[in-house]
Amino acid sequence: MSRVFAAYSAGSLLGPAFGAIGGIRAPFAAYLVLALSGAVAVLAMGPPAERRSFRADRSALRSPGFAAASVGIAFAVLALGVVDGVLPLHLGTQLEQRGIAVLFMGVAVIHAVGSTVGARFPARRSLVLAVVLVVSGVAFAGVWGTPVAWFGALAVAGIGVGFAETGSVGILLSTVPPERSVTAMVVWSQIGIAGYLAGPLVGGVVAETLGFGWIGLVPLVAGILVLALLPRSAAVSPP
Repeated sequence: MSRVFAAYSAGSLLGPAFGAIGGIRAPFAAYLVLALSGAVAVLAMGPPAERRSFRADRSALRSPGFAAASVGIAFAVLALGVVDGVLPLHLGTQLEQRGIAVLFMGVAVIHAVGSTVGARFPARRSLVLAVVLVVSGVAFAGVWGTPVAWFGALAVAGIGVGFAETGSVGILLSTVPPERSVTAMVVWSQIGIAGYLAGPLVGGVVAETLGFGWIGLVPLVAGILVLALLPRSAAVSPP
């Protein structure tokens, strides 16, 4: 799963790369070509060599491990929403469109590394490290006002997001066996999407009312909730 998240990060690398093309229509045209190419590649893959039976299991939704994993992925993707949807307005004070795109491309590479390296740590430890890295990275990105400082701060946040993604799915898969994880994975991913929607919404309100220097409050509140649920998830025994 850490490699899946690394591939996810590769997508966040290509997105800003398309933005570096410039203008409005050209980046979306490039994305259309990529999407069609991906559809062709999926159709050409064929069926898997080994078929496994997966089934729904709603009981997993009531476990402490599922709650911790869900808050963990919401925290990770909320941070991405803040970085993608709010901070570019702050970065635009010093950088043009191509400069922001290049900065985000570099952060995406580091994000991919964080997703992979996070798998080398126990899941709960990854989430604890993620809270520290994401909150500090996003906060310093909002406080500082130079491109070099922004890259350093967002690099720290990118590593933290990768750790949070890998740690949250690690807790999820220790809560319910993969063959019974269909319901849990679907709900877990939808909670992550909700986090991505909440990031720009809440972050935008904070930036507008308090200023970008206070943007770190958004992941801080979510991170406190993550840390509050982790002790309960420790009682979950791996299947």
